Amino acid sequence: MTENLNLQKALLRRIEETGKGIVDIREKSRVGEMRLGEGGRWVGLRIGDEWVRGSLVVGADGPNSPVRHFSEIESYGHGYNTHAVVATLNHDPDPLYPNTTAFQRFLPTGPIAFLPLSDTSSTLVWSTLPQNAAALKKLSHDALTQMVNAGFTLPEETLNSLCEAMLSAQSEGTPLTAPQIVTLIATLPIPSTASDQPILPPAITSIHPPSVASFPLRISHATSYLGERTALVGDAAHTIHPLAGQGLNMGLADVKCLAEVLEETRRLGGDLGSLEGTKGYPKERYPLNHLMLSTTDKLHYIFRARNRLVNWVRGTGFDVINELGPIKRILMGGAGSGVGLGGASARTEKEREFGRARAEDGLKPAGGWPMAAANGVESWFALKGVMGMVSSVVGEAARNGLRRAADAVDGKR
Repeated sequence: MTENLNLQKALLRRIEETGKGIVDIREKSRVGEMRLGEGGRWVGLRIGDEWVRGSLVVGADGPNSPVRHFSEIESYGHGYNTHAVVATLNHDPDPLYPNTTAFQRFLPTGPIAFLPLSDTSSTLVWSTLPQNAAALKKLSHDALTQMVNAGFTLPEETLNSLCEAMLSAQSEGTPLTAPQIVTLIATLPIPSTASDQPILPPAITSIHPPSVASFPLRISHATSYLGERTALVGDAAHTIHPLAGQGLNMGLADVKCLAEVLEETRRLGGDLGSLEGTKGYPKERYPLNHLMLSTTDKLHYIFRARNRLVNWVRGTGFDVINELGPIKRILMGGAGSGVGLGGASARTEKEREFGRARAEDGLKPAGGWPMAAANGVESWFALKGVMGMVSSVVGEAARNGLRRAADAVDGKR
């Protein structure tokens, strides 16, 4: 993990080293207008009183992308009625273990995640109900520190009671203080069925005040990545639930693929902004992104469920996956690359379509070749996964069984 500011500084440094005379950075500028040239041979941007024109505009301008709206590209998906609270956390260094392990706890309202940055700092991503997120942001930083520690350590029932007390105090205009939260935790009942959590992230000592923010969570996918003289990348093309930590990876993979496609078009003497010159980008990225979006969406609903049978299947399933290398490798394929998640379950067309848009979302379901291609790839990965993994799974399961048997024999000697 690295903080966004550090990544931006590294990119700017790289531009200074290799982009002199090639890259023109316009800071504190705003695009006032976009316009296609005669015959669609170029696209222009009005920046202040100046017009800048070129062959292609890349929309890397976020989920409410003006470039996507200019290109009249629609988006489909749905909201989760959940907001993510983010912050930079401070904690003491561990004298024995480096801070290199991420932690994520799945709560009924959404996951709370601890993502390491350095030996003494980490990132918080707490997905919760909008009213909880608003109340958390209004707490003092000492009080928020106590709530974050509670989010990782308290049993669900006790944490729910604490959140209810926080909302009640907030409604009366007197947010809970850090001492009040400590007192409440000490007095709230702990269910007898509460299980121990032996592995926990470091205790948070403080929170960096300017870093606290929140944003609504939703899943969305543009119906196309290409418009007339435009291309969409990252959040402008797709948004994803943060539980898998793949949003940035997917965006970086988009940029890498588009750059490679444009470089090949330039090498062949083609038109960089034409559909012919850019078609290789969505051909590669759209199905893979759809697969990751669809899989993460399904995981979100699985982890929110609190049915005993679902809990057992969820826990047992991940234990089995951890022992079966081929399946584990597919599920982990996206970590760090933004691609690779697949599923082998048989689903109907309606279940495969993750765009369950509600009327108030104002989103339309996808259609046409992008969805057909994405669904086709999803089905192909499922079929290929089933056929290709059977022998590997059986072999690895047997090896794991033999290894455990050998360990048991050694233990008896």
